[in-house]
Amino acid sequence: SKNNNADTTDITSGTLRCTHDRIDDKYNISYSYDFSFTDSKLKKLSYVEATVGDALVDADDLKTKLDNCNNLKSLTNSLAGIRVICSLSNGTLTREQIFNYEDIDVSTVSSAYVEAGGEYPGEFQNDSNIDTIEKNMKAAGYSCERKR
Repeated sequence: SKNNNADTTDITSGTLRCTHDRIDDKYNISYSYDFSFTDSKLKKLSYVEATVGDALVDADDLKTKLDNCNNLKSLTNSLAGIRVICSLSNGTLTREQIFNYEDIDVSTVSSAYVEAGGEYPGEFQNDSNIDTIEKNMKAAGYSCERKR
């Protein structure tokens, strides 16, 4: 019988959220991956990177990061299955990359995207096994949770 610390691996369709916070010499950066899956197969990923700085001290650097993000966004407008959303507010730069794996042509996308300065997470692809993804993300130091 199942005990109370319910194992969520029995959620085979839903969202796996993995998060990790990192502090570098200048910023607090939080990474958040939302993997949408059906029948334990990956369909979509929303990857958010939030860089928290000082609105005044880091203004120029954050503006440069925002410009880079917007540049990536415009370069990916023509790529099927990828959306980039950029925002800068009160010293926090947010860059969201949405990969709809069912619509992505991997061969075109990975090179074009990387050339544009995006990190194309090539280890994830349409129908990737969600259990494997969860195991690998946890091994990389992320905390993960499944939701229906």
